[in-house]
Amino acid sequence: ASQRHFVASANFHGGAEVVNYPWDTWYTLHADDNWWQYVSREYADTVHIHAPGTYMDGFVNGITNGAAWYIVHGGRQDYMNYSHHCREVTIEISNTKLLPASQLVAHWDYNWRSLILFMKQARYGIHGIISDQVTGNPIAAKVFINGHDIDNSECYSSANNGDYHRLLKAGAYTL
Repeated sequence: ASQRHFVASANFHGGAEVVNYPWDTWYTLHADDNWWQYVSREYADTVHIHAPGTYMDGFVNGITNGAAWYIVHGGRQDYMNYSHHCREVTIEISNTKLLPASQLVAHWDYNWRSLILFMKQARYGIHGIISDQVTGNPIAAKVFINGHDIDNSECYSSANNGDYHRLLKAGAYTL
């Protein structure tokens, strides 16, 4: 059976203007908190170039760790990060909970470049193919960074093709 592997995703909401990164459930920082801060900062800084001066300027100039904002139990963001070993962020695009249709084009214009940059980040980090040394067949395997990974932050290769992607800030790591 085919197994789905997610690399990066974003869910969008209204109600605030902020990039909210994991974790929402507890105060422990994600193993990749430095990566999360980097991509969240890149998102918000790019929005600031293309939006009105007061847009997404709250919290830490447009970004926040979820639990530092408020605790959420059972949220999608933490479910995807913890249970599916992917990197999912929540982007709140408007202080208005239900944005009127007349404002959608403007908010798209503020955010699309940042979203492209977030998707571009899914091309970086560590990636490769894991295969059996004897047969060359793909192997489903756990990719774990010693002394780094905690709280299900590791990733897994696909049983179908051995492919894995581990989003990660540049540095030296032992797999």
